[in-house]
Order: sequence, then C-alpha cells, then structure tokens
Amino acid sequence: MSPQNRPDCAPHHAPDGRFRNLPMAAPVPAHRLSLLKALRWLVAGIAPDPGFDAHVPADFVYPNPRTPLDAARPHATWIGHDSFLLQLAGLRILTDPIFGDYAAPVPWPAMRRLRPPGLALEQLGPVDAVLLSHNHYDHLEAATVRALGARAHWFVPLGLKAWFARRGVQRVTELDWWQSAELAGRVQLTFTPAQHFSARGLFDRNRSLWGGWVVQGAQRRVYFAGDTGYHDRIFRDIGARLGPPDLALLPIGSYEPRSFMQSMHVDPADAVQIHRDLCSRLSVGMHWGSFRLSAEPPQHPPWRLFQALQAAGEAPENFRVLEHGQALNF
Repeated sequence: MSPQNRPDCAPHHAPDGRFRNLPMAAPVPAHRLSLLKALRWLVAGIAPDPGFDAHVPADFVYPNPRTPLDAARPHATWIGHDSFLLQLAGLRILTDPIFGDYAAPVPWPAMRRLRPPGLALEQLGPVDAVLLSHNHYDHLEAATVRALGARAHWFVPLGLKAWFARRGVQRVTELDWWQSAELAGRVQLTFTPAQHFSARGLFDRNRSLWGGWVVQGAQRRVYFAGDTGYHDRIFRDIGARLGPPDLALLPIGSYEPRSFMQSMHVDPADAVQIHRDLCSRLSVGMHWGSFRLSAEPPQHPPWRLFQALQAAGEAPENFRVLEHGQALNF
C-alpha cells in the first residue's frame, strides 16, 4: 500500500488514534473551551457576538418557486435540520435522520425541537440506505436508530461501526475520507472531508470521523455536506475529484456567535462560497429552523442567505430554501 493510502500516513489521522481536521484549517476550539461555552449557554442562553444584526424584515419571504413535483424523476424531500429523503436510481436514501424532540442526550428545554419533522417515521416507507455525517446528537439519535433498525444499510464515518453494533445494528459500512462503497449496484457513495469534530461525551472527542457524502447515480450526483466550517481547499477538491453536483445540500445555520462557531459551522456567505467552489447546479440550505443550537434567531439564516446571494451576484433560484416537508426535483 502506498503511503498516500495508508491511514497512519493520512493527515487527518492523529498519532493517538483520534482524528483531526486537514492542515491549514482554522483550529476547532479545544474541548475544555467548548464544554465551558456549552454549559454557560445551557444555563444563561446563547449570546451572539457584539454588533450582530438579528433583524429580519417582517415582510421577508425567501424566493421559493413552487414548481410541480414529478415523483418519477429524482427528488429530495427536506424532513428538517440535516435530514433529507433522497429518491434517485430507484433507491430511497436518508441523511442524518433525527425524529425525536430533543437534539441532546437528555430532554433539555433549550434543545427542544422548534418544528415537527416534515415527514414522520411512519411516512418514510422503505429505506435502502442511511448516510451519517458524524456523531453529534443533532445528527445521530439512538431512538431513531432503534426505530429504523435493520430496515436500511447504514453508511457511517470511520470509528462508529462499534456504536451501531452495541445497539444491534449489523448492516453498517464504515468509511474513511475518499473511500467509496456501492449501494445495490446502482449508486456509488463516497465519504468526503469536512471541517468539524466529533463527540458524544466528555472523553470521546474526535474518536470517530466526520464528513460529507457524494451520491453518484447513473444520471444524477448529490453532495451532502453534513456539518462543516469553511476550508478553501476541501470543497474545490470535492468538485474537481468527483464532479460538480446536480444537487448540493449545504448548512446555512448555527453560525452565531461567529467568534466561536466559525471554525466548525459555515454561515450563509460561506455556504454561497461552497456552492461556487463545488460548481453546484442547484443547492438547498439545511441545518436551520428545526432546533435552536446557536445565537441567531431561527428565521435569520434564510435572510442572511438571500443577502449573501445578492452580494455574490448569484440567483436565489439556484440556492433554494425549502419548507419542512417540501420536495423538489433535481
């Protein structure tokens, strides 16, 4: 095996067995700082950076074309947060499913769901595969995993297969960055880099990997970013190596206070830059409006996205914001 393909030589594999972000990435805050911030926010509430403009015009409605859905063509349904149901190549693929009421290990009021899922678990129907970006509680929920159980094949980041095995889920494929797997001989799934971190407790930080996914079918290509900060190389590499996506699912929320969130969560302006780095034909905003996990108001991300698109000279119809449960063709 060449050094470039050996995990112990990969730059995101740390010598202690943990994972890390790519070189030159803005550093993710240390665990102690993150924990202290989180505890303070849970007790006193999340405060934005000084000078943050929380105003959203009362009459603002994001330009959201209501084109009829052709269910026979590839389409995506936004369930909420980072959860989508993708239907392409005759397959039904879920991303980061979370159907519970709290994005937390315990029912903490501050982490309560703001909007019900756009599809209920009972409405999902058959599920061929689930793509997981990382192990944070707003992306990996034990109750949802138990409910879906063996209904689907799970594709997860390196370091998470054992977590699923302890819960009796055996159809799990674990991948490192840039590794690929086939699903039903019809699509190729490639796990891609992101700038983030992983943790579910106090002592497991970065013990499992984080990232996004590219779903490549015969006629359509979808990119699901998961959670990520902006990195000037990652997204250009994804577009160049795997091809521009027909649909990119990009986070637009959880960005305030920027002084703390910048290295791990993009803001809408960063999301527009990712859209351009990928050369995406169509992008959809996610990671907003379902839970309040940061300091910006829940309806702030679409407004900021609209402003960022105007500043970049990009058309809103090429970067959509959906309602919970809304679907669109791609």
